[in-house]
Amino acid sequence: MSILLTPSTRAVVRGGTGRIGARQTEWMLKAGTRLVGAATRGKGGTEIHGLPVVDSVREAVERVQANASVSFVPGPCVRAAAMEAIEPGLGLLVAIADHVPIHDALEIREACRDSGAVLIGPNAPGIMPASVFSPGRLGMLSRSGTLSYEVAAIL
Repeated sequence: MSILLTPSTRAVVRGGTGRIGARQTEWMLKAGTRLVGAATRGKGGTEIHGLPVVDSVREAVERVQANASVSFVPGPCVRAAAMEAIEPGLGLLVAIADHVPIHDALEIREACRDSGAVLIGPNAPGIMPASVFSPGRLGMLSRSGTLSYEVAAIL
């Protein structure tokens, strides 16, 4: 497995205008994540933390050349958000939400496998505290956010 988040990653935030998504977007920007916009239907033409907000992931691909998606939508909405990200060809999808219906998660996995996209989640740990990480050649994957913090601090 290679490092999935690289300097060429250009991520669009789904749900970035909501309360949790907006806060997480702010933290990702402070940590240096290359975000190029947010996609929230009906809020296109606005802005969040200096990022343009568009109405769809397809528009984010066309307007700001997004190639990845991080999603802060509620569990029951993850399937639709993932399918919308897969359709224009995004290669990396991160789904933070928990409580995603199991059949939805299986359908998303299959769609990712068919399209060649990589899915992290659902129920991904989310944004890690930047203070315990540093640039380097090592990448880490975990099923536990808390254990990730501990291992990163030790490394």
